[in-house]
Amino acid sequence: HADRALAQAREQSIDAQASTLVGEDLALRAAVFAAAADHEPGRDAARSAIEHFERTTAAPHPDLAQARRLADRSR
Repeated sequence: HADRALAQAREQSIDAQASTLVGEDLALRAAVFAAAADHEPGRDAARSAIEHFERTTAAPHPDLAQARRLADRSR
């Protein structure tokens, strides 16, 4: 379901490389991988989420801080 939700978010976004919705999905994905101690994909998802949030929001997105923590913690 998560893969399908992420694919749908990318399809529905105006720019699949800069989408808050995609960033939110990736941040959630990072949290799930981190909870499962699956560090590499968790780190990758968190970094991708950070890129989306930084490209799309003027103010920090609420999930941005969590994505940054997950990107650092998963090393």
